Amino acid sequence: NKYIAAIWDKDNIFSKLNIYTCVECGFGMATPEPNNTHLIEFYKNVYRRKDSPFFIDFSRIDRPFYRDHRSLSQLLLVLNYVELKNNDIFVDVGPGAGYSYNELIETFGKNMLDLCAIEFSRNAGEYYKTLYNVQTFTDLNTLVKETKKKPKLLLSSHCLEHFNYQEAQEFLGLVKET
Repeated sequence: NKYIAAIWDKDNIFSKLNIYTCVECGFGMATPEPNNTHLIEFYKNVYRRKDSPFFIDFSRIDRPFYRDHRSLSQLLLVLNYVELKNNDIFVDVGPGAGYSYNELIETFGKNMLDLCAIEFSRNAGEYYKTLYNVQTFTDLNTLVKETKKKPKLLLSSHCLEHFNYQEAQEFLGLVKET
């Protein structure tokens, strides 16, 4: 199927792409595979810009005044399978406005877990640090190397589209090892 990128029609990164989908599992991928350097630049500079439907004003430092049911539901589900202890590392891959951090702090308290993000967007790291004391990285390898610990819990709600096919495979392999 032809890749239709109506909201990114000004950005050539997605022009002339097709989507191939596995009929067994539903996993899809863009072909030809987008250039990794272009993808990084897109998620760093374009994805959250002001005219994007995914814009977040990272200069506005306000914690949410309401509970985020999606994040809370994801965390409550995983807590059936994972026991979190003091100083365990929690990583959110593509945390958006950081609601998962807010829910963890509301649930466990302010300093129980070491909070990390994998994110490319400009100013996001400062925003997460100020609001939630989060360390931000651009890849899982660097995170593990710099924290010198393996993450106990990794939340990856909708991030595979941020990787090209080869990187998605490497990322999932690293998650399995970690």
